[in-house]
Amino acid sequence: MQEVISNILGKPLTSSLLNMLKEFKKLGYDEEEIYRNIKDLNDISIMCLYLLATEYNTDMSYYIKKSHDRIMDNRVKRLKDSYRNNSIKKYISKLDKTEVINLAHYMGLYDLSNREYNKLNVEYKYYYKLFSEYIKNVL
Repeated sequence: MQEVISNILGKPLTSSLLNMLKEFKKLGYDEEEIYRNIKDLNDISIMCLYLLATEYNTDMSYYIKKSHDRIMDNRVKRLKDSYRNNSIKKYISKLDKTEVINLAHYMGLYDLSNREYNKLNVEYKYYYKLFSEYIKNVL
């Protein structure tokens, strides 16, 4: 796994992520401490950190996954708040492409069929159209 991630991210970033994992393990970090340490990382780094952590025989990968879910829940909350405040496009513009795609996927609003789309409420249809337009324009 380390070789694959190193090919994707490069050796320096992979080495940094491995050092981070070693620190988590050495210090016996729990979910809250891991969350505080990864909440400002980009989604790709968090995903790679998770994959690297699966090689350890600890709860670390579970804590990283739970922390990422918490990050995504916060992102959904901010999206919904921005929708209510009429500032959703401003909020979306602050996210990078990967974060928007992950948010759409996390909310179940990525690449829907017409049948699935028609089942959505008005607010979620708006989100879906916004995500689709954003992804289409940046890809």
